[in-house]
Amino acid sequence: MINKISIKGPASYKNMAIFETDKNINLIYGLNGSGKSTLSEFLRKRTDNEYAECSISPLLDEDAEEILVYNENYVNDVFYSSDTQKGIFSLSKENAGARKRIDAANAALQVANRDFQKQELLQEKELEVIGINIKYNFYQQFASFYSKYNLVKIANLSENKEARTIGTVKRVRETKTKNNETMAFVEITDDTSNIEIVLFPMIYQQIGKLQNGMILMISGKTQKRMTLQIIVDRFKIIS
Repeated sequence: MINKISIKGPASYKNMAIFETDKNINLIYGLNGSGKSTLSEFLRKRTDNEYAECSISPLLDEDAEEILVYNENYVNDVFYSSDTQKGIFSLSKENAGARKRIDAANAALQVANRDFQKQELLQEKELEVIGINIKYNFYQQFASFYSKYNLVKIANLSENKEARTIGTVKRVRETKTKNNETMAFVEITDDTSNIEIVLFPMIYQQIGKLQNGMILMISGKTQKRMTLQIIVDRFKIIS
């Protein structure tokens, strides 16, 4: 049992203060700023350099005795409540730290997503106003493919023609056929326009899982159904 606490240095304890007791249970109270929290924090982190001039008596048997402190700093370290899930807590210092890192990463992801959406909107406006993307000129980046494979820009495709083109995957919508096979409608874009391509099950199974941002070179036949589409019969994933 602790019967003496000597504390000097941290916070309001500029001069040595000594607490002595022979009781098993002790109540310490006082005004705000009088040093109650500092005292509890010393008991929680006795080995920190901040408490070099502080001590307890008798010394603890570290193998058999432990001081447990439940104060505001302990709660902040061990309990973590997400702003997005009120009333849900993570318990333990490690879990709390992990949750903070996760929430920080999610916040950064939301900012990045907003920036991406702004950039996407800017590209669409550039296409609408001047016909090209200033910051992202797809044709310049893949000029060698256009030349080597005789590709056509999406804006220059016409109805009921054999078509070869290249574009960035913008959206993927999977659906099931009557035979319960998976096919997909995929929107691709270059710096001139967008077009929907149709991947029937046999082709889609060969491609595997498509993700937004992938570069896809395709060939097939165009058809008009509400908007122009390409029924894909061959493909190559560029990146």
